[in-house]
Amino acid sequence: MVNHAGTVHEVTSAVDMRNLPVPQNDMYEVIKQVSKDQEAYGSLNYGINQAMVADIHEAGQKHPEESLLQAGRTVGFLEQARTEAVGPAETAAWDEKWMFDTAIGYLPAYDAEVQAGFDFVVDKWLADEQKQIDQEYSDKRYEAYEKRNGQLMALTDEWMKQHDKDGGQYEYQTKVDEAAGAGAERAKGVTTPPSGAAE
Repeated sequence: MVNHAGTVHEVTSAVDMRNLPVPQNDMYEVIKQVSKDQEAYGSLNYGINQAMVADIHEAGQKHPEESLLQAGRTVGFLEQARTEAVGPAETAAWDEKWMFDTAIGYLPAYDAEVQAGFDFVVDKWLADEQKQIDQEYSDKRYEAYEKRNGQLMALTDEWMKQHDKDGGQYEYQTKVDEAAGAGAERAKGVTTPPSGAAE
């Protein structure tokens, strides 16, 4: 899936479910399975973080705010899939230290500015993951997309650096937070019913 991080980002961030390269419900099920393995989950998120930052930096955007909103929806969608896939017992069994190889050869190379932005977002994501492990799910009311707050704020900072340095930070933080919530709700909406029966 890491080789197709751009496609994963496109599908998980989509509002319009028509004409997607992969149906959202199928993507959700695949992400759930990947999320059960720490190494696979880490590689997937590494690639998707890179795809989101690359979208933010893409030149010639007619509607640049869409790249921020799409990033938020992707984060929410992925977190909801991970939350459903991995319970406290499995998470506790994962290694306490998050050590990912930052030189994964099959990821595309970007220029220094994009790479710096990507590294910044990944650092925030890893910090949120470590915080989540440290808490050991003690607060069960902690909403899935809130666990990604540091990542969302880093994406917002990166987006503002590129598109609106003098803009209102709170406005964009609110928008990306709402987008993450919408992504999580979409993920819940495309979940296969527990019975496995067709809707």
